[in-house]
Amino acid sequence: MAGDTDQALGVLVQQAKPLFIKWLAAINVFIDLEESMNQAESAKARGLAGGFLLIMVLMCALAIVIAVVVAWWITRGITRPLAEAVTVLSAVAGGDLTRRLNITSHDEVGQLGRSLNTALTTVGEVMTGFAHSADGVTSASERISGLSDRIASGAEESSARADVVADTAGGVSRNVQGVAAASEQMGSSIREIARNANEAAVAGRAMARHGNDHRHGGATGRSRSPRRSKPPTNSSRYRVSSSPWWAGSGSEAVALTPPASRPEGSRPEGSRPEGSAPPGGRVSAAGSGSSPRRGSWRRHGAVRGRRR
Repeated sequence: MAGDTDQALGVLVQQAKPLFIKWLAAINVFIDLEESMNQAESAKARGLAGGFLLIMVLMCALAIVIAVVVAWWITRGITRPLAEAVTVLSAVAGGDLTRRLNITSHDEVGQLGRSLNTALTTVGEVMTGFAHSADGVTSASERISGLSDRIASGAEESSARADVVADTAGGVSRNVQGVAAASEQMGSSIREIARNANEAAVAGRAMARHGNDHRHGGATGRSRSPRRSKPPTNSSRYRVSSSPWWAGSGSEAVALTPPASRPEGSRPEGSRPEGSAPPGGRVSAAGSGSSPRRGSWRRHGAVRGRRR
């Protein structure tokens, strides 16, 4: 057994050692080949990496340029309509409702512009309606002003007429008061005349009785041929009647009635001799010292004037 091991070691050293050395040499060649290939691939990779970096730089620069352009375009697409909207709104604020936005885009800004144009159109129509209404109100106010002027002039005329009527009424009132005062004074005068006439009638009747008594006493034992009485004429005397044909309400009055037929030469009742006067001398107020007939007619005229 020990000899086999030594024999095996001798074979291994003598036969396997050169093969192992060849294997190591082949391995080293392979390693060198792998290293050279790795170096070539590394160089190639480095070249590719350098080109990729340049490409990345160029791509980044291009992306930046594109981003700037896109941002400018987007900003311009937003700010330009907004600036136009600001201009239009400034004109609208100044009273120009005919301005409109010229926006044709279909984005949100375009929708905003179209909505603003619609709002401006509606506001213009409303303001036009307001203008027509204002014109109608102005014409109505002018008509009302003219009507108020006519009413004012009519009121002034009515006031003037009322003043004239008031002045006329005042004059009529003063005239009525004057007529009332004159009527009262006339009534007082008529009542005074009536009292004087009554007193004169009483005095006349007393004087007539006294004269009759005197005539009857002087004609005793002497015969006279009777005379036929004459019918009363329009010129016959009137006497004072104790039963007047008219009496004023609430006032004293005297009426004169024609006497009955009497013999010629006889005196009426209540007459007095020529030149005599009743007691108190009041008959002069009615007849002014004349005959009873004249005084009676005057009193009768005063009473009839009072009745009228």
